[in-house]
Amino acid sequence: MTPANKRVVVVLGMHRSGTSTLTRALNVVGVELGDHLLAPMEGSNNKGFFEDIDLFELNIHMLQALGSVWHGLPPIEASDVESLCRKGYFLTAVNLLRQKMAEVSIFGFKDPRIPRLLPFWDRVFAHCGFDVNYVLAIRNPLSVVQSLTKRDGFTPEKSYMLWLGHVLPSLFYSQGHNRVLIDYDRFLDAPQQHLELIAMRLGLGLSHEALQLYLTDFLDESLRHSVYNVNDLAIDQACPQFVQELYATLLEITNDNQLLENPAFHACTVLWCDELNRMKLNLRWEENLLGQIAELVQGRSYLETQLHELTGREQTVVLQLQEMQQNYERHNSEQTEREQTLKLQLTEVQQHLEACLAEQNVRENVFSEQLQAMQRLHDSQVDEQRLQFTEREQLLHGQLSQVQQRLESYLIGQVEREKADSLQRQEIHQAYELQKNDLIRQYAERERIAFLSLDQARQQFEAQVLSLTEREKAYVLELQETHQAHELKMAEQSRLQYEREQVLQAQLQTQLQTQQDELAKLAEYGKAKDAEQEQLILRLQHQIKAMRKNYFWRLMSALHLLGGNDLGQENSRNLLPLKKQSVGLAGLLSYDGESFINNAYVTLLGRVPDPEGMNYYYNRLQSGVSKVEILAQLLKGPEGKLRRVNVVGLNKAVRYQKYFKIPILGQWLKFFDNKRMGKSQH
Repeated sequence: MTPANKRVVVVLGMHRSGTSTLTRALNVVGVELGDHLLAPMEGSNNKGFFEDIDLFELNIHMLQALGSVWHGLPPIEASDVESLCRKGYFLTAVNLLRQKMAEVSIFGFKDPRIPRLLPFWDRVFAHCGFDVNYVLAIRNPLSVVQSLTKRDGFTPEKSYMLWLGHVLPSLFYSQGHNRVLIDYDRFLDAPQQHLELIAMRLGLGLSHEALQLYLTDFLDESLRHSVYNVNDLAIDQACPQFVQELYATLLEITNDNQLLENPAFHACTVLWCDELNRMKLNLRWEENLLGQIAELVQGRSYLETQLHELTGREQTVVLQLQEMQQNYERHNSEQTEREQTLKLQLTEVQQHLEACLAEQNVRENVFSEQLQAMQRLHDSQVDEQRLQFTEREQLLHGQLSQVQQRLESYLIGQVEREKADSLQRQEIHQAYELQKNDLIRQYAERERIAFLSLDQARQQFEAQVLSLTEREKAYVLELQETHQAHELKMAEQSRLQYEREQVLQAQLQTQLQTQQDELAKLAEYGKAKDAEQEQLILRLQHQIKAMRKNYFWRLMSALHLLGGNDLGQENSRNLLPLKKQSVGLAGLLSYDGESFINNAYVTLLGRVPDPEGMNYYYNRLQSGVSKVEILAQLLKGPEGKLRRVNVVGLNKAVRYQKYFKIPILGQWLKFFDNKRMGKSQH
């Protein structure tokens, strides 16, 4: 099959715009998606991405080669395409696409990065010679912005510009090919009707079996978390007027996709793309500024992490010190308990010794009493014997010798008994002395052992206290060194951040001074043009009556106006832009309320406002929208572009207000503006 007979269906759309759901729907109309697809991701795309992995990785590598990312704001330029070709990505893309198309007659794929790389892929499609078809997916920008804020943390201003950067290239490069424009919210409300529209616009057949499977098994309410209408965009002050007008126009086209082929719509697309290209420098500058802000935030997060780690380490050291203190107190308590135990043991020994001494004293007293009793017994016996002797001497004088002998023998025995008693007393006394000395020696030995144990315990305790003191000193030194290093690092980081802020402040002050000088010149120029404006208003008032007759022209949008083929070529020539005129900004801003809206309509559009326009812009004024933004909105509308009235200084005033919306830059501008106003009052 020749390349011309093979078809490629590309799904184009911004991230979070339902491109995965629409890509899965291509199976219903017979489009092959391949089998090498990204896996679903819980919390981001539970049903699946339906993106070819090879094409997905190629797009990522090409963006990296250009030094960009999927959420970069500046559009891809022709020089970037040439750079990719020189680096060999063109041949890689051609071979990869031919490989995917080798076995199928119609192949479909999507990657939200493709709209940014469409200048490159358009050249690849042309080289391969395939029949290229496009499914353009759009969704209310407010839903996209909220989804990106929740998932990626982007600011609303950046998300709106990303929506423009994806939608406009898709409209521009799909011109001349079969294409269909689908709104995601309307698709979910009536999926079968939109699938039939896709099949009709792309000339494909619809499989009813695949359709029922898609409607019952794939689609459910979890695919949509928020629904907004086009009027909700006017409530969000971060939404540019350009985005509101573009989405409203595309939403009208989804009612009649035939308008996509209207040359007038292509002309509007070219104008919109030119407007985006004129914002290119501002987008690059804004992206650089957001990058610097991200670096500052990342640096701050790093410092906070380091501070948290140091705080954790400090708490750990404090806990260790507390634990050491508790151990010290526990050891001290244990030592005190041991000392008390030793004292109790010593007291018990002393009490035991005293008991032994008391028992010995009792024994001595008993022995003394026994000795005294024996002595008394001896004395009583002697007295009795003497009495008997006297009586016998008186009675038996004759037996004196015998009695004397008996007495002598008795005395000898008594002496021996006394000697034996004396020896017994000496032995008892010696035993007492030995037992006493032994008890004294045992007591001294126990006391010596107790004092040695106490001294050894004291030495161990002093060694532990000394060791704990040394460890405490080491921890304190380490903590001091860590604290000093942390303070030095924090001081260095603060100094670098301060220097960067000073440089940024100087740059912003220089730019602000330049802007203020230009605004002052424009104000002087506007005053000079006030007289000319007065004459212009008088001249336009004569034209109002004639313009009121063309009521259809005033009420219809640019697309309805330019799409009126029934008017013929003659009427189209009558709708050519008028000669460009210039008016002063200061004169228009001097009015308030309905007077401001009347003068803006007359000056910029050449007519008085209709009730709907008056109510719309008056409500925007009341909601806080600035006069400068309303003037810019009128000029960017279809009638304003045809009138081509030049309001001197308006573009710079719009840029100045955009700078105020950037968080950090707006704060600096307000600071210098208040400072300048204070000097003017003094």
